[in-house]
Amino acid sequence: FLTGDPDRAAAEAGRTVEAARRAGDPTTEAMGLSLIAQVQRLRGEPRWADTLVQALDLPATPAPDWLHYGPRYMAARFAMVDDRLDEARSELLKLLVVAEHDRIGEARVEVLRSLSEVATRAGRCREALQYAHRAVDAAQHAGLSPGPTWYTAAVAELAGGSLAAA
Repeated sequence: FLTGDPDRAAAEAGRTVEAARRAGDPTTEAMGLSLIAQVQRLRGEPRWADTLVQALDLPATPAPDWLHYGPRYMAARFAMVDDRLDEARSELLKLLVVAEHDRIGEARVEVLRSLSEVATRAGRCREALQYAHRAVDAAQHAGLSPGPTWYTAAVAELAGGSLAAA
């Protein structure tokens, strides 16, 4: 995905899935299937849901640092996009407990950003602002680019803060 070539990303993920199966590594297999499901969904392929279910059925336990590449996070993001906001929020709150142990901070930032997005869409403006500001702080602490969290914070501010702060 980083190269902007979803075909190549899906092909590489497919090879990763096969190698992980041969190696008996269900966590890597689930993460590869999650990426494939994301590409399939972006392409409008209905089989994305089956691919994601395959990933969710695996006994995968991504390290906290990699949580945001796993099937549970992807399922929560898809639930948010599909306006199943209570489902998305519930899963993201469970993931946040794990993401709080992320040594790098990227997973924590992504889960907090997602929680802010869900809260904004649900009209929980104060909650959206709290999660967005926590994400900004976590990104700064981790030395990550502030752009994505600033955007999330600006959207939350527009929903429940002030135009000036946004």
